[in-house]
Amino acid sequence: MQNLYEEIKNFQSNDKQEEADRSVMLKEIERQGEQLLDRENEAHFTSSAFIVNANRDKVLMVHHNLRDAWSWPGGHADGMHDLEANARKEIWEETGIKELTLVGGSIASLDLFHVPAHMKHGRLVEAHRHFSVAYIYEADERQPLRVCPEENSQVEWLDADRIREPLFSREDVRLYGKLLERSRSRRL
Repeated sequence: MQNLYEEIKNFQSNDKQEEADRSVMLKEIERQGEQLLDRENEAHFTSSAFIVNANRDKVLMVHHNLRDAWSWPGGHADGMHDLEANARKEIWEETGIKELTLVGGSIASLDLFHVPAHMKHGRLVEAHRHFSVAYIYEADERQPLRVCPEENSQVEWLDADRIREPLFSREDVRLYGKLLERSRSRRL
């Protein structure tokens, strides 16, 4: 947990909300430690991938089965300490993309999300919080894509200008807009 703690501690927040979320994550790591890597904990870490093409005018998205909406690839830490490696694993599982490059070399965004109670595979999942650690990747849009039927129904490169309401929620427009802007200002 020490490496994750240091990565989050060294992350440069760009706004007050992100700084507040970063502060909560650091305090909870100090308080709960390894428990935050377990999805059964009320608050737990997830890692997500915002994948752009070289021109930064397309974003790779999956149509998420549970949310019934377009979303970025990602998933629960499930015990993994290296959240960047976890994001890469999720990219492979959810999209089939193998070759990609981490943009900027580190965490791109920290966000705390409240997840309402919901049904998953016939089982109630209690309301909880996701401590989202996001990374930006660049990938060649000519790579073959594949659907992961357990997770999503579609995988597509969407034009970046499509990331707006009503295709995306207001919260997703804000989040993905922030990441798109950061992808354009960061170097490989």
